[in-house]
Amino acid sequence: MNVDRQRGQAAVEALAGMALLGLLATAAITIGRFQWQGLQAAHAARSQAFRHALGERAAGHGEVAIAHPAAPAGHSGPVRLRVTRAAHAADFPGPGGPAAAALRHDFGVADRGMVHARASVRGLPHPQHGDGLVLHRHTAILADAGHADGDAATQRRIAAARAAWAGAARASHASARQAAAYWQGLDQGWKRPRPNLDWLSPWSDLVPADRLRSSGRGAGRRR
Repeated sequence: MNVDRQRGQAAVEALAGMALLGLLATAAITIGRFQWQGLQAAHAARSQAFRHALGERAAGHGEVAIAHPAAPAGHSGPVRLRVTRAAHAADFPGPGGPAAAALRHDFGVADRGMVHARASVRGLPHPQHGDGLVLHRHTAILADAGHADGDAATQRRIAAARAAWAGAARASHASARQAAAYWQGLDQGWKRPRPNLDWLSPWSDLVPADRLRSSGRGAGRRR
């Protein structure tokens, strides 16, 4: 009697199990798809922010649509990007007062505002409901923060800094020239070379030659 009642139960259990397994597989695929799309948007935002920081500004203003070349067919639509720049990264002038502000200006590290790159990608587009679920990612970076592109650029920036170097260097050069003229006769007897007043360019004793490489624009650059 019990056998008759249990007939077909295995088929029902198999159908329920298959439905549950199908649901789990669909959930795993959907979650993986969302993760891929979120990673795609995050990479696009970071790439655009760094491109803006490197000077490629033309493609960084307004909204642009970029199709990810590595995206599987049908997995996601184009990534929409928007790059903006705040007027200032902070509302205060910075620590140190006017003297420190002058140093930051001379060295090119004055606050010029944060670069914000925002990326969005359609997660579940629907013909009747527009974009549907949209994933958003955001990246912020401080651009034009005074980073020199090589040793030569660093030397030029230091030499041009009035408060940090140029003013003191001019006074020191005047004293050095007076001392060189005064001791010239004595130095000639010992065949000593005239003092070199270029205190920035000869960095060979501080930066070994094997630690320098060309930056592609005729200037040395640290590894």
